[in-house]
Amino acid sequence: MMNNQTQQKTQLDEPGGSVGLYDAIGRLAKDMNDMLMKQQAIESQVKTASEDLPFVTGQLSDLNRFTEEETHKILEFTETVLNNHDLLSAKLKSLETDIHFPDRSSFGDRLSEMNGLIKENKKVLMDILTGLSFQDLAGQRLKRMDVVLQELQARILKLVVTYGMEKRGEDLAVSKQRALLNELESSTGSKKMGQNQVNDILKEFGF
Repeated sequence: MMNNQTQQKTQLDEPGGSVGLYDAIGRLAKDMNDMLMKQQAIESQVKTASEDLPFVTGQLSDLNRFTEEETHKILEFTETVLNNHDLLSAKLKSLETDIHFPDRSSFGDRLSEMNGLIKENKKVLMDILTGLSFQDLAGQRLKRMDVVLQELQARILKLVVTYGMEKRGEDLAVSKQRALLNELESSTGSKKMGQNQVNDILKEFGF
């Protein structure tokens, strides 16, 4: 016959007993902790991505404004050079006409004016060169922002793949899961993903 201690232990081990309840609470606490850790991981990655977006947006706004300003300057400088070119052509033509006349007293003044136009053109051409140098710097900043956007895209896609795999369970082969994550890990700089690859990943997870 079962003694009281053995009978009490058996009751505690049953689903409705105290030990069964304790185990259920322990499993529930572990599941909740896992969920919270996953949520914190998601929040951290989303926070990082959110912090990068204002940087890129601000950089693009500044770059757009600076590029517009420099473009207008280059257009104005070019117009000045063209106008000076027309004036020089007219003065040279005038000299060619007047050179046959005995009175050449005004030649010195006109040559001085032409020399002034040539000097002004040189200054304007230097300003154009400066403006074009800025365009080169703008291109470098665009490349930098392109890298930031690539990294941001990779982080977001990693979230899609990681938590999409959990949602789909066994539906997606483990080898393919790892291949997708490895592809995203190396998708920066010159190894950036093509648009078709991005579309395929999004399509794979129903987006």
